[in-house]
Amino acid sequence: ATYRTNRYRMPLVTFVGEDESGRRLCFCYALTIDETEKSYVWVFERFRDCCCGMEPTVILTDGHKGMRAAIVKTFPRSKHHRCLWHLERNVAQNLSAIIGDHFDAFDKEFTSIAAEGVVSHAMDRMDSLLISNGLETNKYASDLKASMSQWCEAFLPLDFCGRLRTTSTNESHHSLLKRRLNSSKTLCDVFDVTMKLKIKESEVRSRSVTTDFPFLHEQHLSPLCVKLMRKEMKKTYTLHIEDPCDGDSVSV
Repeated sequence: ATYRTNRYRMPLVTFVGEDESGRRLCFCYALTIDETEKSYVWVFERFRDCCCGMEPTVILTDGHKGMRAAIVKTFPRSKHHRCLWHLERNVAQNLSAIIGDHFDAFDKEFTSIAAEGVVSHAMDRMDSLLISNGLETNKYASDLKASMSQWCEAFLPLDFCGRLRTTSTNESHHSLLKRRLNSSKTLCDVFDVTMKLKIKESEVRSRSVTTDFPFLHEQHLSPLCVKLMRKEMKKTYTLHIEDPCDGDSVSV
């Protein structure tokens, strides 16, 4: 969520992703009273209703505690991935004082483990890292190890996520919102700004032909890999809705 967007101090939750061409795509917005598990459950249920009961394949978050619990309750079949940038920042906040002068070495090894491609190697290295720093009984470190499937590269290829590892796409969208909103704005102002951004986004998408738009990271991938990723993303992000009145089918 992003803050200081309205005079009532209500967090503005944004659902942002990328389409098959790597363009930012905002699915919806939600204003909540707070960021408790109960509030996020309500938000996720409304999002699920808008998607005709479908659940996201992967949800990438900053690791907020209330959001994590709500995802388990609302989207039990979705895979939850943690933003690597937020995770490394949280590791520093929770462990730097405990580890002391050796934290730089710890942080370097942790970053390397996050990029490890073999599950067994990643698990062994994480065990060794915690033992060497006396963190075997530390609750935060234990939780970090238990959640490796949400942030370690070795586990992530099992879940298609369009190569997204951080919430930078969402943070970029937050910066757009904060240029137009502040703590003096009303809820009507928030609605007006978000609707204008959605309209502008739709206009940009309608002017662009998907196959002509440069694919994200394609300069680093083989043509076959790009083709397969495009196919998988289209299958994942395209929702077919049938109009009950006339039986016509619409893809979104």
